[in-house]
Amino acid sequence: MKLGKITAMHLEEFYKNLAEVISETTGRPLSPQTIKHHHRCISATLADATKKQVISRNVASREFLDAPATPKKEPAHLDDEQARQFVGLLLCEDDLRKKAAFSLLLLSGCCIGELTGLEWTDIDFERQTISIRRSGQYISGRGVFTKTPKNDTSARTIKLPATAFTILHEYRRWYSEQRLMLGSKWENSNRLFINTYGAPITPNIINRWFDSFIKTHSLPRITPHGLRHTNLTLLISNGIDLRTVVHKAGHSRTSTTSDIYAHAIQSADERASQVLDSVLVGNGVG
Repeated sequence: MKLGKITAMHLEEFYKNLAEVISETTGRPLSPQTIKHHHRCISATLADATKKQVISRNVASREFLDAPATPKKEPAHLDDEQARQFVGLLLCEDDLRKKAAFSLLLLSGCCIGELTGLEWTDIDFERQTISIRRSGQYISGRGVFTKTPKNDTSARTIKLPATAFTILHEYRRWYSEQRLMLGSKWENSNRLFINTYGAPITPNIINRWFDSFIKTHSLPRITPHGLRHTNLTLLISNGIDLRTVVHKAGHSRTSTTSDIYAHAIQSADERASQVLDSVLVGNGVG
């Protein structure tokens, strides 16, 4: 079918058919998120064709078609008690690369790609901040490469707790010792997280480290990205204002954060109402 002949009804029927396709990888129907990804690709293609005047309109745009619905669910994360247990175990971890990587994921709320993109020049030990300026990525056949932030808000500077910098000081000493020990064999990439010879590591290595860590300690099965969700959920549920959380997350819109963390926002709102009641009425006032 030619691009100009496609209608919104054709796309709706296509998405319905996709919902019945069984994935060869999982053996289950395609997820709503996968179908939505297909929709975004189609919409981007039609938008480009419209811009180049190949077709007269983009029938996948919001003007003609609602995007396939994806059920909202709270991202997998650690609750308060589990997070405290995680930090306790992490402080006892002997592998300083894992200790530093996991602590930064939890205490900064950065994404795993942002973590692997960090360089030592992004770390301000005096102000106790880290600056997100790039993302480390890996594609089979292409290898490790660097991406710039996807939007202006993704590039950001984040203030970290003192605990993070206690660990980073410890990690920096190990890093310097490793570089001196290897001498001319050292590959000076300046990345924080490196392989044995100083070359940047891939997000997949962080994933493997993390999977092994949670299995060893019988922790809830979350991914490294779950530490980002843990960070942001804890901030919201403990009363940190949404604008601050949006900045730390690097989201371009407040609505993105409020949609993802609606449950935590509701919990914080309930506590806020209790605080107000306590302040205005007080205990034993009749």
